[in-house]
Amino acid sequence: MTEERNCAVAGLLKNPSGDEHYYNNLFTQRADLSVYDKAALPVFMKDNVFLGGAKPSKHEARPHVVPDLEPGLALTEQADGWHLALALAPAQPCQLITTAALGKAKLSDQLYENTDGSPLKIDYDYFGQPRDTTNPTPGPFEKPGSGTLKLKVW
Repeated sequence: MTEERNCAVAGLLKNPSGDEHYYNNLFTQRADLSVYDKAALPVFMKDNVFLGGAKPSKHEARPHVVPDLEPGLALTEQADGWHLALALAPAQPCQLITTAALGKAKLSDQLYENTDGSPLKIDYDYFGQPRDTTNPTPGPFEKPGSGTLKLKVW
């Protein structure tokens, strides 16, 4: 026996490309943000690092492009857990990501915030280390150093 349900669409809204935010990320090798060059909505990109041939968008405010640095990403399982090996360029200045820095989403006109409604502030890194609030390091790790690094990630 099947149950009939009356369903109605409350409303539809076109979802054009854009209204994306990329701040303080590490992009490697085949990453190519130029797909956003023709986005219908504004795109916000700043302080991203592009390694080993990764390409920024024309919207990138302050790209740090290091085409000759191959990051050599390798994730390996060892007896004590998972380890990430990679090579990084020296960090460039960037800003802390907060609700104020992100502003409002274009379509919803809502702030970017935590699930409980409190202001967003990305002030800790992947390992739970406090970020430098005046000049955080791009990427998931705060002040990991430069050159070839080996980090236990899990």
